[in-house]
Amino acid sequence: MDRTLAFADEQYAEATSSMHRDIEAGLPNELDAQIGAVRRMAASVEVGTPLLDYTQAVLEARF
Repeated sequence: MDRTLAFADEQYAEATSSMHRDIEAGLPNELDAQIGAVRRMAASVEVGTPLLDYTQAVLEARF
């Protein structure tokens, strides 16, 4: 954990993920492939994912 946090601290302030850049640019992104896939797997075993549901809804509303 310490190494991961140290790595994050070393990144420049404007650093973003490729998905973030794609969403900002209105380009196709991996949102459904990542968040959607987890939500579908959870639904298949009847596990709720309210935080992921909210996250996906908010991000999809942006584009």
